[in-house]
Amino acid sequence: MKNLKKNLIILMIIFMFPTLLVGCKTKVTPAESAKIWFDFGVKGDKSGLSTIGATEDEVSTLKDLQESTYKKELKNGFEISGLKIEDAQVDQIFKAYMEALNKVSVTTEVVSEKGESSEVKISSTYINSVALSEKAGTDAVNEFKNSTITNQEELTNKMSEVFINNLIKEFKNAVPSDSPKELTSTFVIKEKMWVPENEVEFGEAAAKLATGQE
Repeated sequence: MKNLKKNLIILMIIFMFPTLLVGCKTKVTPAESAKIWFDFGVKGDKSGLSTIGATEDEVSTLKDLQESTYKKELKNGFEISGLKIEDAQVDQIFKAYMEALNKVSVTTEVVSEKGESSEVKISSTYINSVALSEKAGTDAVNEFKNSTITNQEELTNKMSEVFINNLIKEFKNAVPSDSPKELTSTFVIKEKMWVPENEVEFGEAAAKLATGQE
């Protein structure tokens, strides 16, 4: 009787073992996690973050980096060009820029997986932010090509205003590319969830991909 009970316990453990393993695995695949991180990092979509167990610190770091980096580079670009821009205008451009990014679509697939590390291929359509910016600038210059304004400061300020308005319009009217660009990123298991090996680097790479710079 004792041996029978012991054997039954062993059999129960054997049959339950696969179930126990499933309980320890992550509920979200690396590919699903990659899409959630992309949608958040690029589009600001927070809807899937609770699913992948992202911490408040990780969320804040990635989001703040995205916004502060873009705004800083934008202001620097204007200053280098000798153009004037106000913080409120920077905010308007960033808002239009995010509207444009929300138009891109992304797909993800696992390329390889070994233990707690996975390589995920991310394919995304993109908006060509460089081309849109160049068009906004060219149109502004052409508008003042035959200007009769003789005061250089006045001319520069008016041109800056037109360029900013053009840039906002270009982003709002942006159409994503027909074909996607791709990148491969490493995801690892952290606290039973698949997350980018480096959240900051992933956020930067995803933003470049979605703007045609990758």
